[in-house]
Amino acid sequence: MVIGPGQIPRITELEQAEAVPALALLSARAHGLGPDGGAVRRVALAVLNSLKVDDRRVYSELVVGPTLDDPTDHFKEELVLVDTSNLANLYRTPEGTEFARFLLERLQERSEAIAEQKVLLKALLRVLARRGVVLSPEQEAELRGGTDTQEFYYWLERAATANSAEELFAEPMD
Repeated sequence: MVIGPGQIPRITELEQAEAVPALALLSARAHGLGPDGGAVRRVALAVLNSLKVDDRRVYSELVVGPTLDDPTDHFKEELVLVDTSNLANLYRTPEGTEFARFLLERLQERSEAIAEQKVLLKALLRVLARRGVVLSPEQEAELRGGTDTQEFYYWLERAATANSAEELFAEPMD
């Protein structure tokens, strides 16, 4: 018997996922990158995280065990972020070991980028305050919500010469 994404329901509600955790993980595997993919993955990860550790490991094998051929698979990355014990599942095959190394490198890069972004945000807000530029709560939230290091550099360069918030935001980054 062969099952494809068409035969697997798209599970986006936590109640459904809690009723059949294995199906929720299969749903995330089949539909995690499609329409409502974020909701499908969030629900599967939430239900997975609510399980006992031993059950979590068994169910996570549904995701990380059989298909380790895609090193850009965001669901597997999120799975490891939920519970680093899932890394053990990756080391069971040579492909899994390679993916685990890739994941650890990505996590290291991500943590370094986040640290850099925090420093840049702090500097940006200090420069704006020093120059007397007052931001609205929405404008400050927009800056704080940034996740692109290059964007922080862009805003910091603009802050060095901006005399007002309007001037700062006059030319959004392309």
